[in-house]
Formats: sequence, C-alpha cells, structure tokens
Amino acid sequence: MASQELNSRSYILSINRSSLKPDIYTLFLNRIATTVSDPLNRKVWIFETYNDYCRKSDNYPVIVIESPSVPTNTLTFNKKRINGRIELVVYSKTKKQSDLICSQIINTILDGRSYFRKVGITEIELEDDDSDFEKINEQVGRHSGQLIFSFKYIHKIAW
Repeated sequence: MASQELNSRSYILSINRSSLKPDIYTLFLNRIATTVSDPLNRKVWIFETYNDYCRKSDNYPVIVIESPSVPTNTLTFNKKRINGRIELVVYSKTKKQSDLICSQIINTILDGRSYFRKVGITEIELEDDDSDFEKINEQVGRHSGQLIFSFKYIHKIAW
C-alpha cells in the first residue's frame, strides 16, 4: 500500500481480532488525517511505508505511519489485553516544520484518547520523540521527527 487517504472505513466502530493491525492502523491514520493539516493542501501526504514519493524532497512534508506492533497470538479467551506500539515519522525540508507537524500529531493523539478508548485502545502514551537531520546531497537536507506511541488494546467482544 503506497499511500493512504480516508476511505469507507474511516470511522471504525470496533476492532476485529482477524484484522487487528489494519484496524489499529486505520484508527491512527484517520485521527491524524482529519486533524493535522497538510501545509501544501494535498489530498495524500500520509504513507504506510517510506517509498519513492517520500524520497523526493520536493514532496515534503510527508508523514509515514508504520504498521502497529501488536502480538496477535497472545489474545486468548482469558487474556484480552495486549501491549502495542505504533511509530510515525515526519519528513520535512525544515526543522521548524517537522517540529510543528510532530507537535500537532502528539496533541491530536493524546487529546483524542476518548476516540481510541471507544474501541478498546487505552493508555496511549508518547514513548519516544526524536529528531534528526540527514544531508541527502550537497544542496538538500532532510529533517525528520520520529514519534513512537505505546498503547494497550483491550478486546471487549466475546469470542
């Protein structure tokens, strides 16, 4: 999947065990896509993987949301609570823009805990917040902001 935009699943009402990772990914994607504004007003600027579009600095800023890390094999009839993590990276031409977008993402995720709690995602915390600068060539540099959120998922529906 190269790029992401809101779709018919934009308002997930429940998370299914069989689609746990995609459902959690979609929750984070839609929360960010509906509350964090693209400075260039593009339809698509959030991606699931770092791809050719993300490599071109002319396309910055972009957000890459990695697939969540959740151990699906630990959900059992007796154990309905698992720990998870999701990592996001913002790539930008300037540190100021990267920091601004990261701040918007942090605020929308942490302020939106009730949005996630409705489907069993609880205890969302910012686990790590880091920034970096990489020189792509002699004239172009890239700033990045990495955010890692930890959370707990509580499966509420009986098997």
